[in-house]
Amino acid sequence: MRPTSQLLQLKAARKEFAQRYHRWALLDARREAAQDFRFVREVRNQTVYRFLEMIEPMGRSERLRLVTTLVKRSYNVLPGHLPELITPEDELLIKRYFEYDHGEIIPGLRARLPIIRDGKHKRMRLEGEGFKLAKINRKALRRAIVEKLRNVCGGTLGSYGAGSSYFENAMGSWVMRTEFDTSSRFFHFRYSHCLMTPRSVVVAQSISLLQWLGIGQTSWELEDESEVADAVDALSRICAHFLREAPGFLEGFDPPNVTPMGISLV
Repeated sequence: MRPTSQLLQLKAARKEFAQRYHRWALLDARREAAQDFRFVREVRNQTVYRFLEMIEPMGRSERLRLVTTLVKRSYNVLPGHLPELITPEDELLIKRYFEYDHGEIIPGLRARLPIIRDGKHKRMRLEGEGFKLAKINRKALRRAIVEKLRNVCGGTLGSYGAGSSYFENAMGSWVMRTEFDTSSRFFHFRYSHCLMTPRSVVVAQSISLLQWLGIGQTSWELEDESEVADAVDALSRICAHFLREAPGFLEGFDPPNVTPMGISLV
């Protein structure tokens, strides 16, 4: 098959997946809002703490509108598709969300305030105070994640090196890779899923809870070792949820017949 034909097939597959994934993400946003953001509350990072602080005073309908608008906004940045309608009211809600903790830092200039949250309390970052991540045994953390995800993600455990690993298993005619990283200086661990063809051509990547909800990156920032077990359990539940749901929106969608050597788009 000629490279141009393979590239067109891959683009079409990526577009088809994006549409199916987006439709599912809107449904999952409704589920999450109805369940008081059950899974979001299990993620520990500054973005989540800020999101939850903002929505707590909101009613059910406003919470639902915010999260579905964030899903639409996330989808609309993708190329080659018919974008979702974002109304002026939605734009105001998005602006309110992104400027939630902004304030006047100098006369006439507003910006995000240097607020530090831990899920229960918040304070202003002191002048000259740098970012400080709690010390956690990263090797033990990785072992705990491997042990927990082995029963959820199954398949083969592989490594990219330097604390970045993955599980890979078959999902119908597709391959679903679940990746996790424990090596960053800015978080203790993060995860995402990657959808691939049987020939290891990537059709979609960076799939995670906060990503499909339009909130941000799904990573954990822990206070100390005592939080490791609960955080890894949460990761397991979140991965299990997606892996149960994915076969439904992949049904009737076959991988493109392309090879890594036949394409140049990644």
